[in-house]
Amino acid sequence: MKLYEAMFVMDVQAVPDNGAMDGEIKRILGRAEAEILISRKWEDRRLAYEIDNRKRGSYWLVYFNCPAEKVVGIERDVQLSEKVLRVLVLRVEEVPQSEYAPRPAETQPQPVEAQPAPAPEAAPAAEAVAVAAPAAEVVVEPVAPVAPATEGGAA
Repeated sequence: MKLYEAMFVMDVQAVPDNGAMDGEIKRILGRAEAEILISRKWEDRRLAYEIDNRKRGSYWLVYFNCPAEKVVGIERDVQLSEKVLRVLVLRVEEVPQSEYAPRPAETQPQPVEAQPAPAPEAAPAAEAVAVAAPAAEVVVEPVAPVAPATEGGAA
């Protein structure tokens, strides 16, 4: 069996609650004898263009193991389902570690404490300043100044 990632776009008018959406995805993947590893709602959003006269869809991200010949059956079942607007199935090597981490909606809200802002410091010209991004660590290494090139060859 191979590992796949699928993005389902569900019809929010046909399936109003999350439990029914998850049930429909499990039904479709169950018919294909797929083993679901992770299934989570990604978000509800406005579609870039109308699909079957629908302007909004609920996006579900699913990682599952399945025999390769069964993927065609999954896509066929989606076309026959009135609850699923679209699906994109991709073969992946592994589930990203970020998918195992709890989502902000799944964790308890943490109180935010006010922290004083650090005093601004002047950075030397040969050093670069790194600003930490909230989702990933950013590392910037200093770059040595480059002397201007001359036309006559060596300086």
